[in-house]
Amino acid sequence: MERTIKGKGTEPVNNGDKCWVTVSMTVNLGNYESMKVESGYSQTINPREEALELLERMQEEIEPIILDYAKNLKKRYKAKE
Repeated sequence: MERTIKGKGTEPVNNGDKCWVTVSMTVNLGNYESMKVESGYSQTINPREEALELLERMQEEIEPIILDYAKNLKKRYKAKE
């Protein structure tokens, strides 16, 4: 959303809008088996914050968490065999 402030032109204003990030990953377990891991979260866009910058930051934050989670699941699966 944009608003015009007299004498200052147009600037972005976010009024409670949210960014949503979903990460989906397929992990090969071997023996023609695989598992799909999905996770996501949302954050409210702060006033005057660029939505695309927030989206990129959120993706960078969630990626290592999902990778670690998938690795741990694969280890637990392999331990049961």
